[in-house]
Amino acid sequence: MIEKPVRVLIIVMSSIVFTLAACIIGWNLVRLYGLQSSLQDVYFIEYVNGTTIYKYDVNKRKTVVEAVLEGGRYSDCKINRTENYIVGEFWRFGEKTGVLLRYNLADGTTEEITGKEAEIMEERIKEAEDRLPERDSLPEGVKKTVWNYPISWSVDGNTAAFSDTNQKNIYLYHADVRIWECVLTAGWNRTFGGDVGLDASGRYIIYKDNFNYFFDTADIRIVIYDTKTKIRTKIYGRRYTQISYKFVQDLDFE
Repeated sequence: MIEKPVRVLIIVMSSIVFTLAACIIGWNLVRLYGLQSSLQDVYFIEYVNGTTIYKYDVNKRKTVVEAVLEGGRYSDCKINRTENYIVGEFWRFGEKTGVLLRYNLADGTTEEITGKEAEIMEERIKEAEDRLPERDSLPEGVKKTVWNYPISWSVDGNTAAFSDTNQKNIYLYHADVRIWECVLTAGWNRTFGGDVGLDASGRYIIYKDNFNYFFDTADIRIVIYDTKTKIRTKIYGRRYTQISYKFVQDLDFE
């Protein structure tokens, strides 16, 4: 017969093992499925002899090529609230002016927006951007830290994400309470790059994690960081590259 102290020890050890197993399983479930709770599909752009649009499908947890636009650079891209299309300026190689271009996500077609329609589209985008806080309204500490790097806002304008001038830290700014905090710090020989994305809800930061080599080359990873669970999810990567990446901004326009 097993002595009572031994039985107690077995019960305690079994409880500890069961608890640890449950924690490990739960953590992995959060890691695998947590991004599906509020994050929409993520779009980012790669520039190599043209423009490649990538899409990270949240439900499939997979990054795919959405489109390849040859002969130019698709810049300052924004996606509308219902995710029907992406709009931005397309600069053809060798030309001094760009054209307003709409990429339709439903059927993969592109169309130049001109004339009155272009004026209406630009006004919609401007109205959406004007609803966001102005750069000059940020605290002096934020303005000095971010310098001239882009700032990404949540759709409601309550949260902003940005990198510092050394590309070593990523910050969140909470406009409602005017508080900013460092949420990510790059490790040895790593930088984040100046372009930081933020999803529409303000919960997820999308950033570049660069491990740097000589001659401006780097191993580049595109990562999603959940500011609530503190979990990082790699969605794309390239090794030994000089390729430039930009994130497509969520914006509240039709």
